[in-house]
Amino acid sequence: MTSFPDVGTQLTGLEPRLFGRLPGVDAAPWGYAIKDRAARPLRLSARSLAAWAVGVVLTDIALGVWLLGPLGLDPAPLVLKLGASLACAALAWQFFVLANADGPRELQMDRRKRQARVLLRRRAGRPLVIVTLRLSDLCAFTLRPVAGSGGARSALMLMPRGGTAVEILRGPTLRLEPLRLRLEMDRALWAGRRPGA
Repeated sequence: MTSFPDVGTQLTGLEPRLFGRLPGVDAAPWGYAIKDRAARPLRLSARSLAAWAVGVVLTDIALGVWLLGPLGLDPAPLVLKLGASLACAALAWQFFVLANADGPRELQMDRRKRQARVLLRRRAGRPLVIVTLRLSDLCAFTLRPVAGSGGARSALMLMPRGGTAVEILRGPTLRLEPLRLRLEMDRALWAGRRPGA
């Protein structure tokens, strides 16, 4: 892991002291990734626990319906049993996906492809790509005050042109503002480059 000041110096040549150490930044040949180090991906929230419980119950129901004894020689009950079992299994899968969806987000700034990607770091499996945008399609990176914080904390938002804003991470406003400025400069600088440059 490369510290944020080092990456800020390498990529923009700006004074390192302008940037705090929130969040962590990993340098890569294609650009850099900004990760929320403060998030705890392994801690289950109440919503995740409830989703896991519902998923397990629905899985049991799906198996129970499928393992019911024969209901005669008519194929119609068998088709109904199969349909009900598959429906419960599909619904259970959706709840398992929801239970696994609580995790920290990561912003990847790709200089080569001229892209910004927002990923969800899940507790299990590969990261889930939430959105991929060309840098030329980005309107701005903005800060939105967190309710109840009195402006002391903000959410860093990615604003696509003509789309819905995507939250990347939260943190102290005074330390996210230099990060937002840095992202704005890189967006403007890299949006005009050819891929692979």
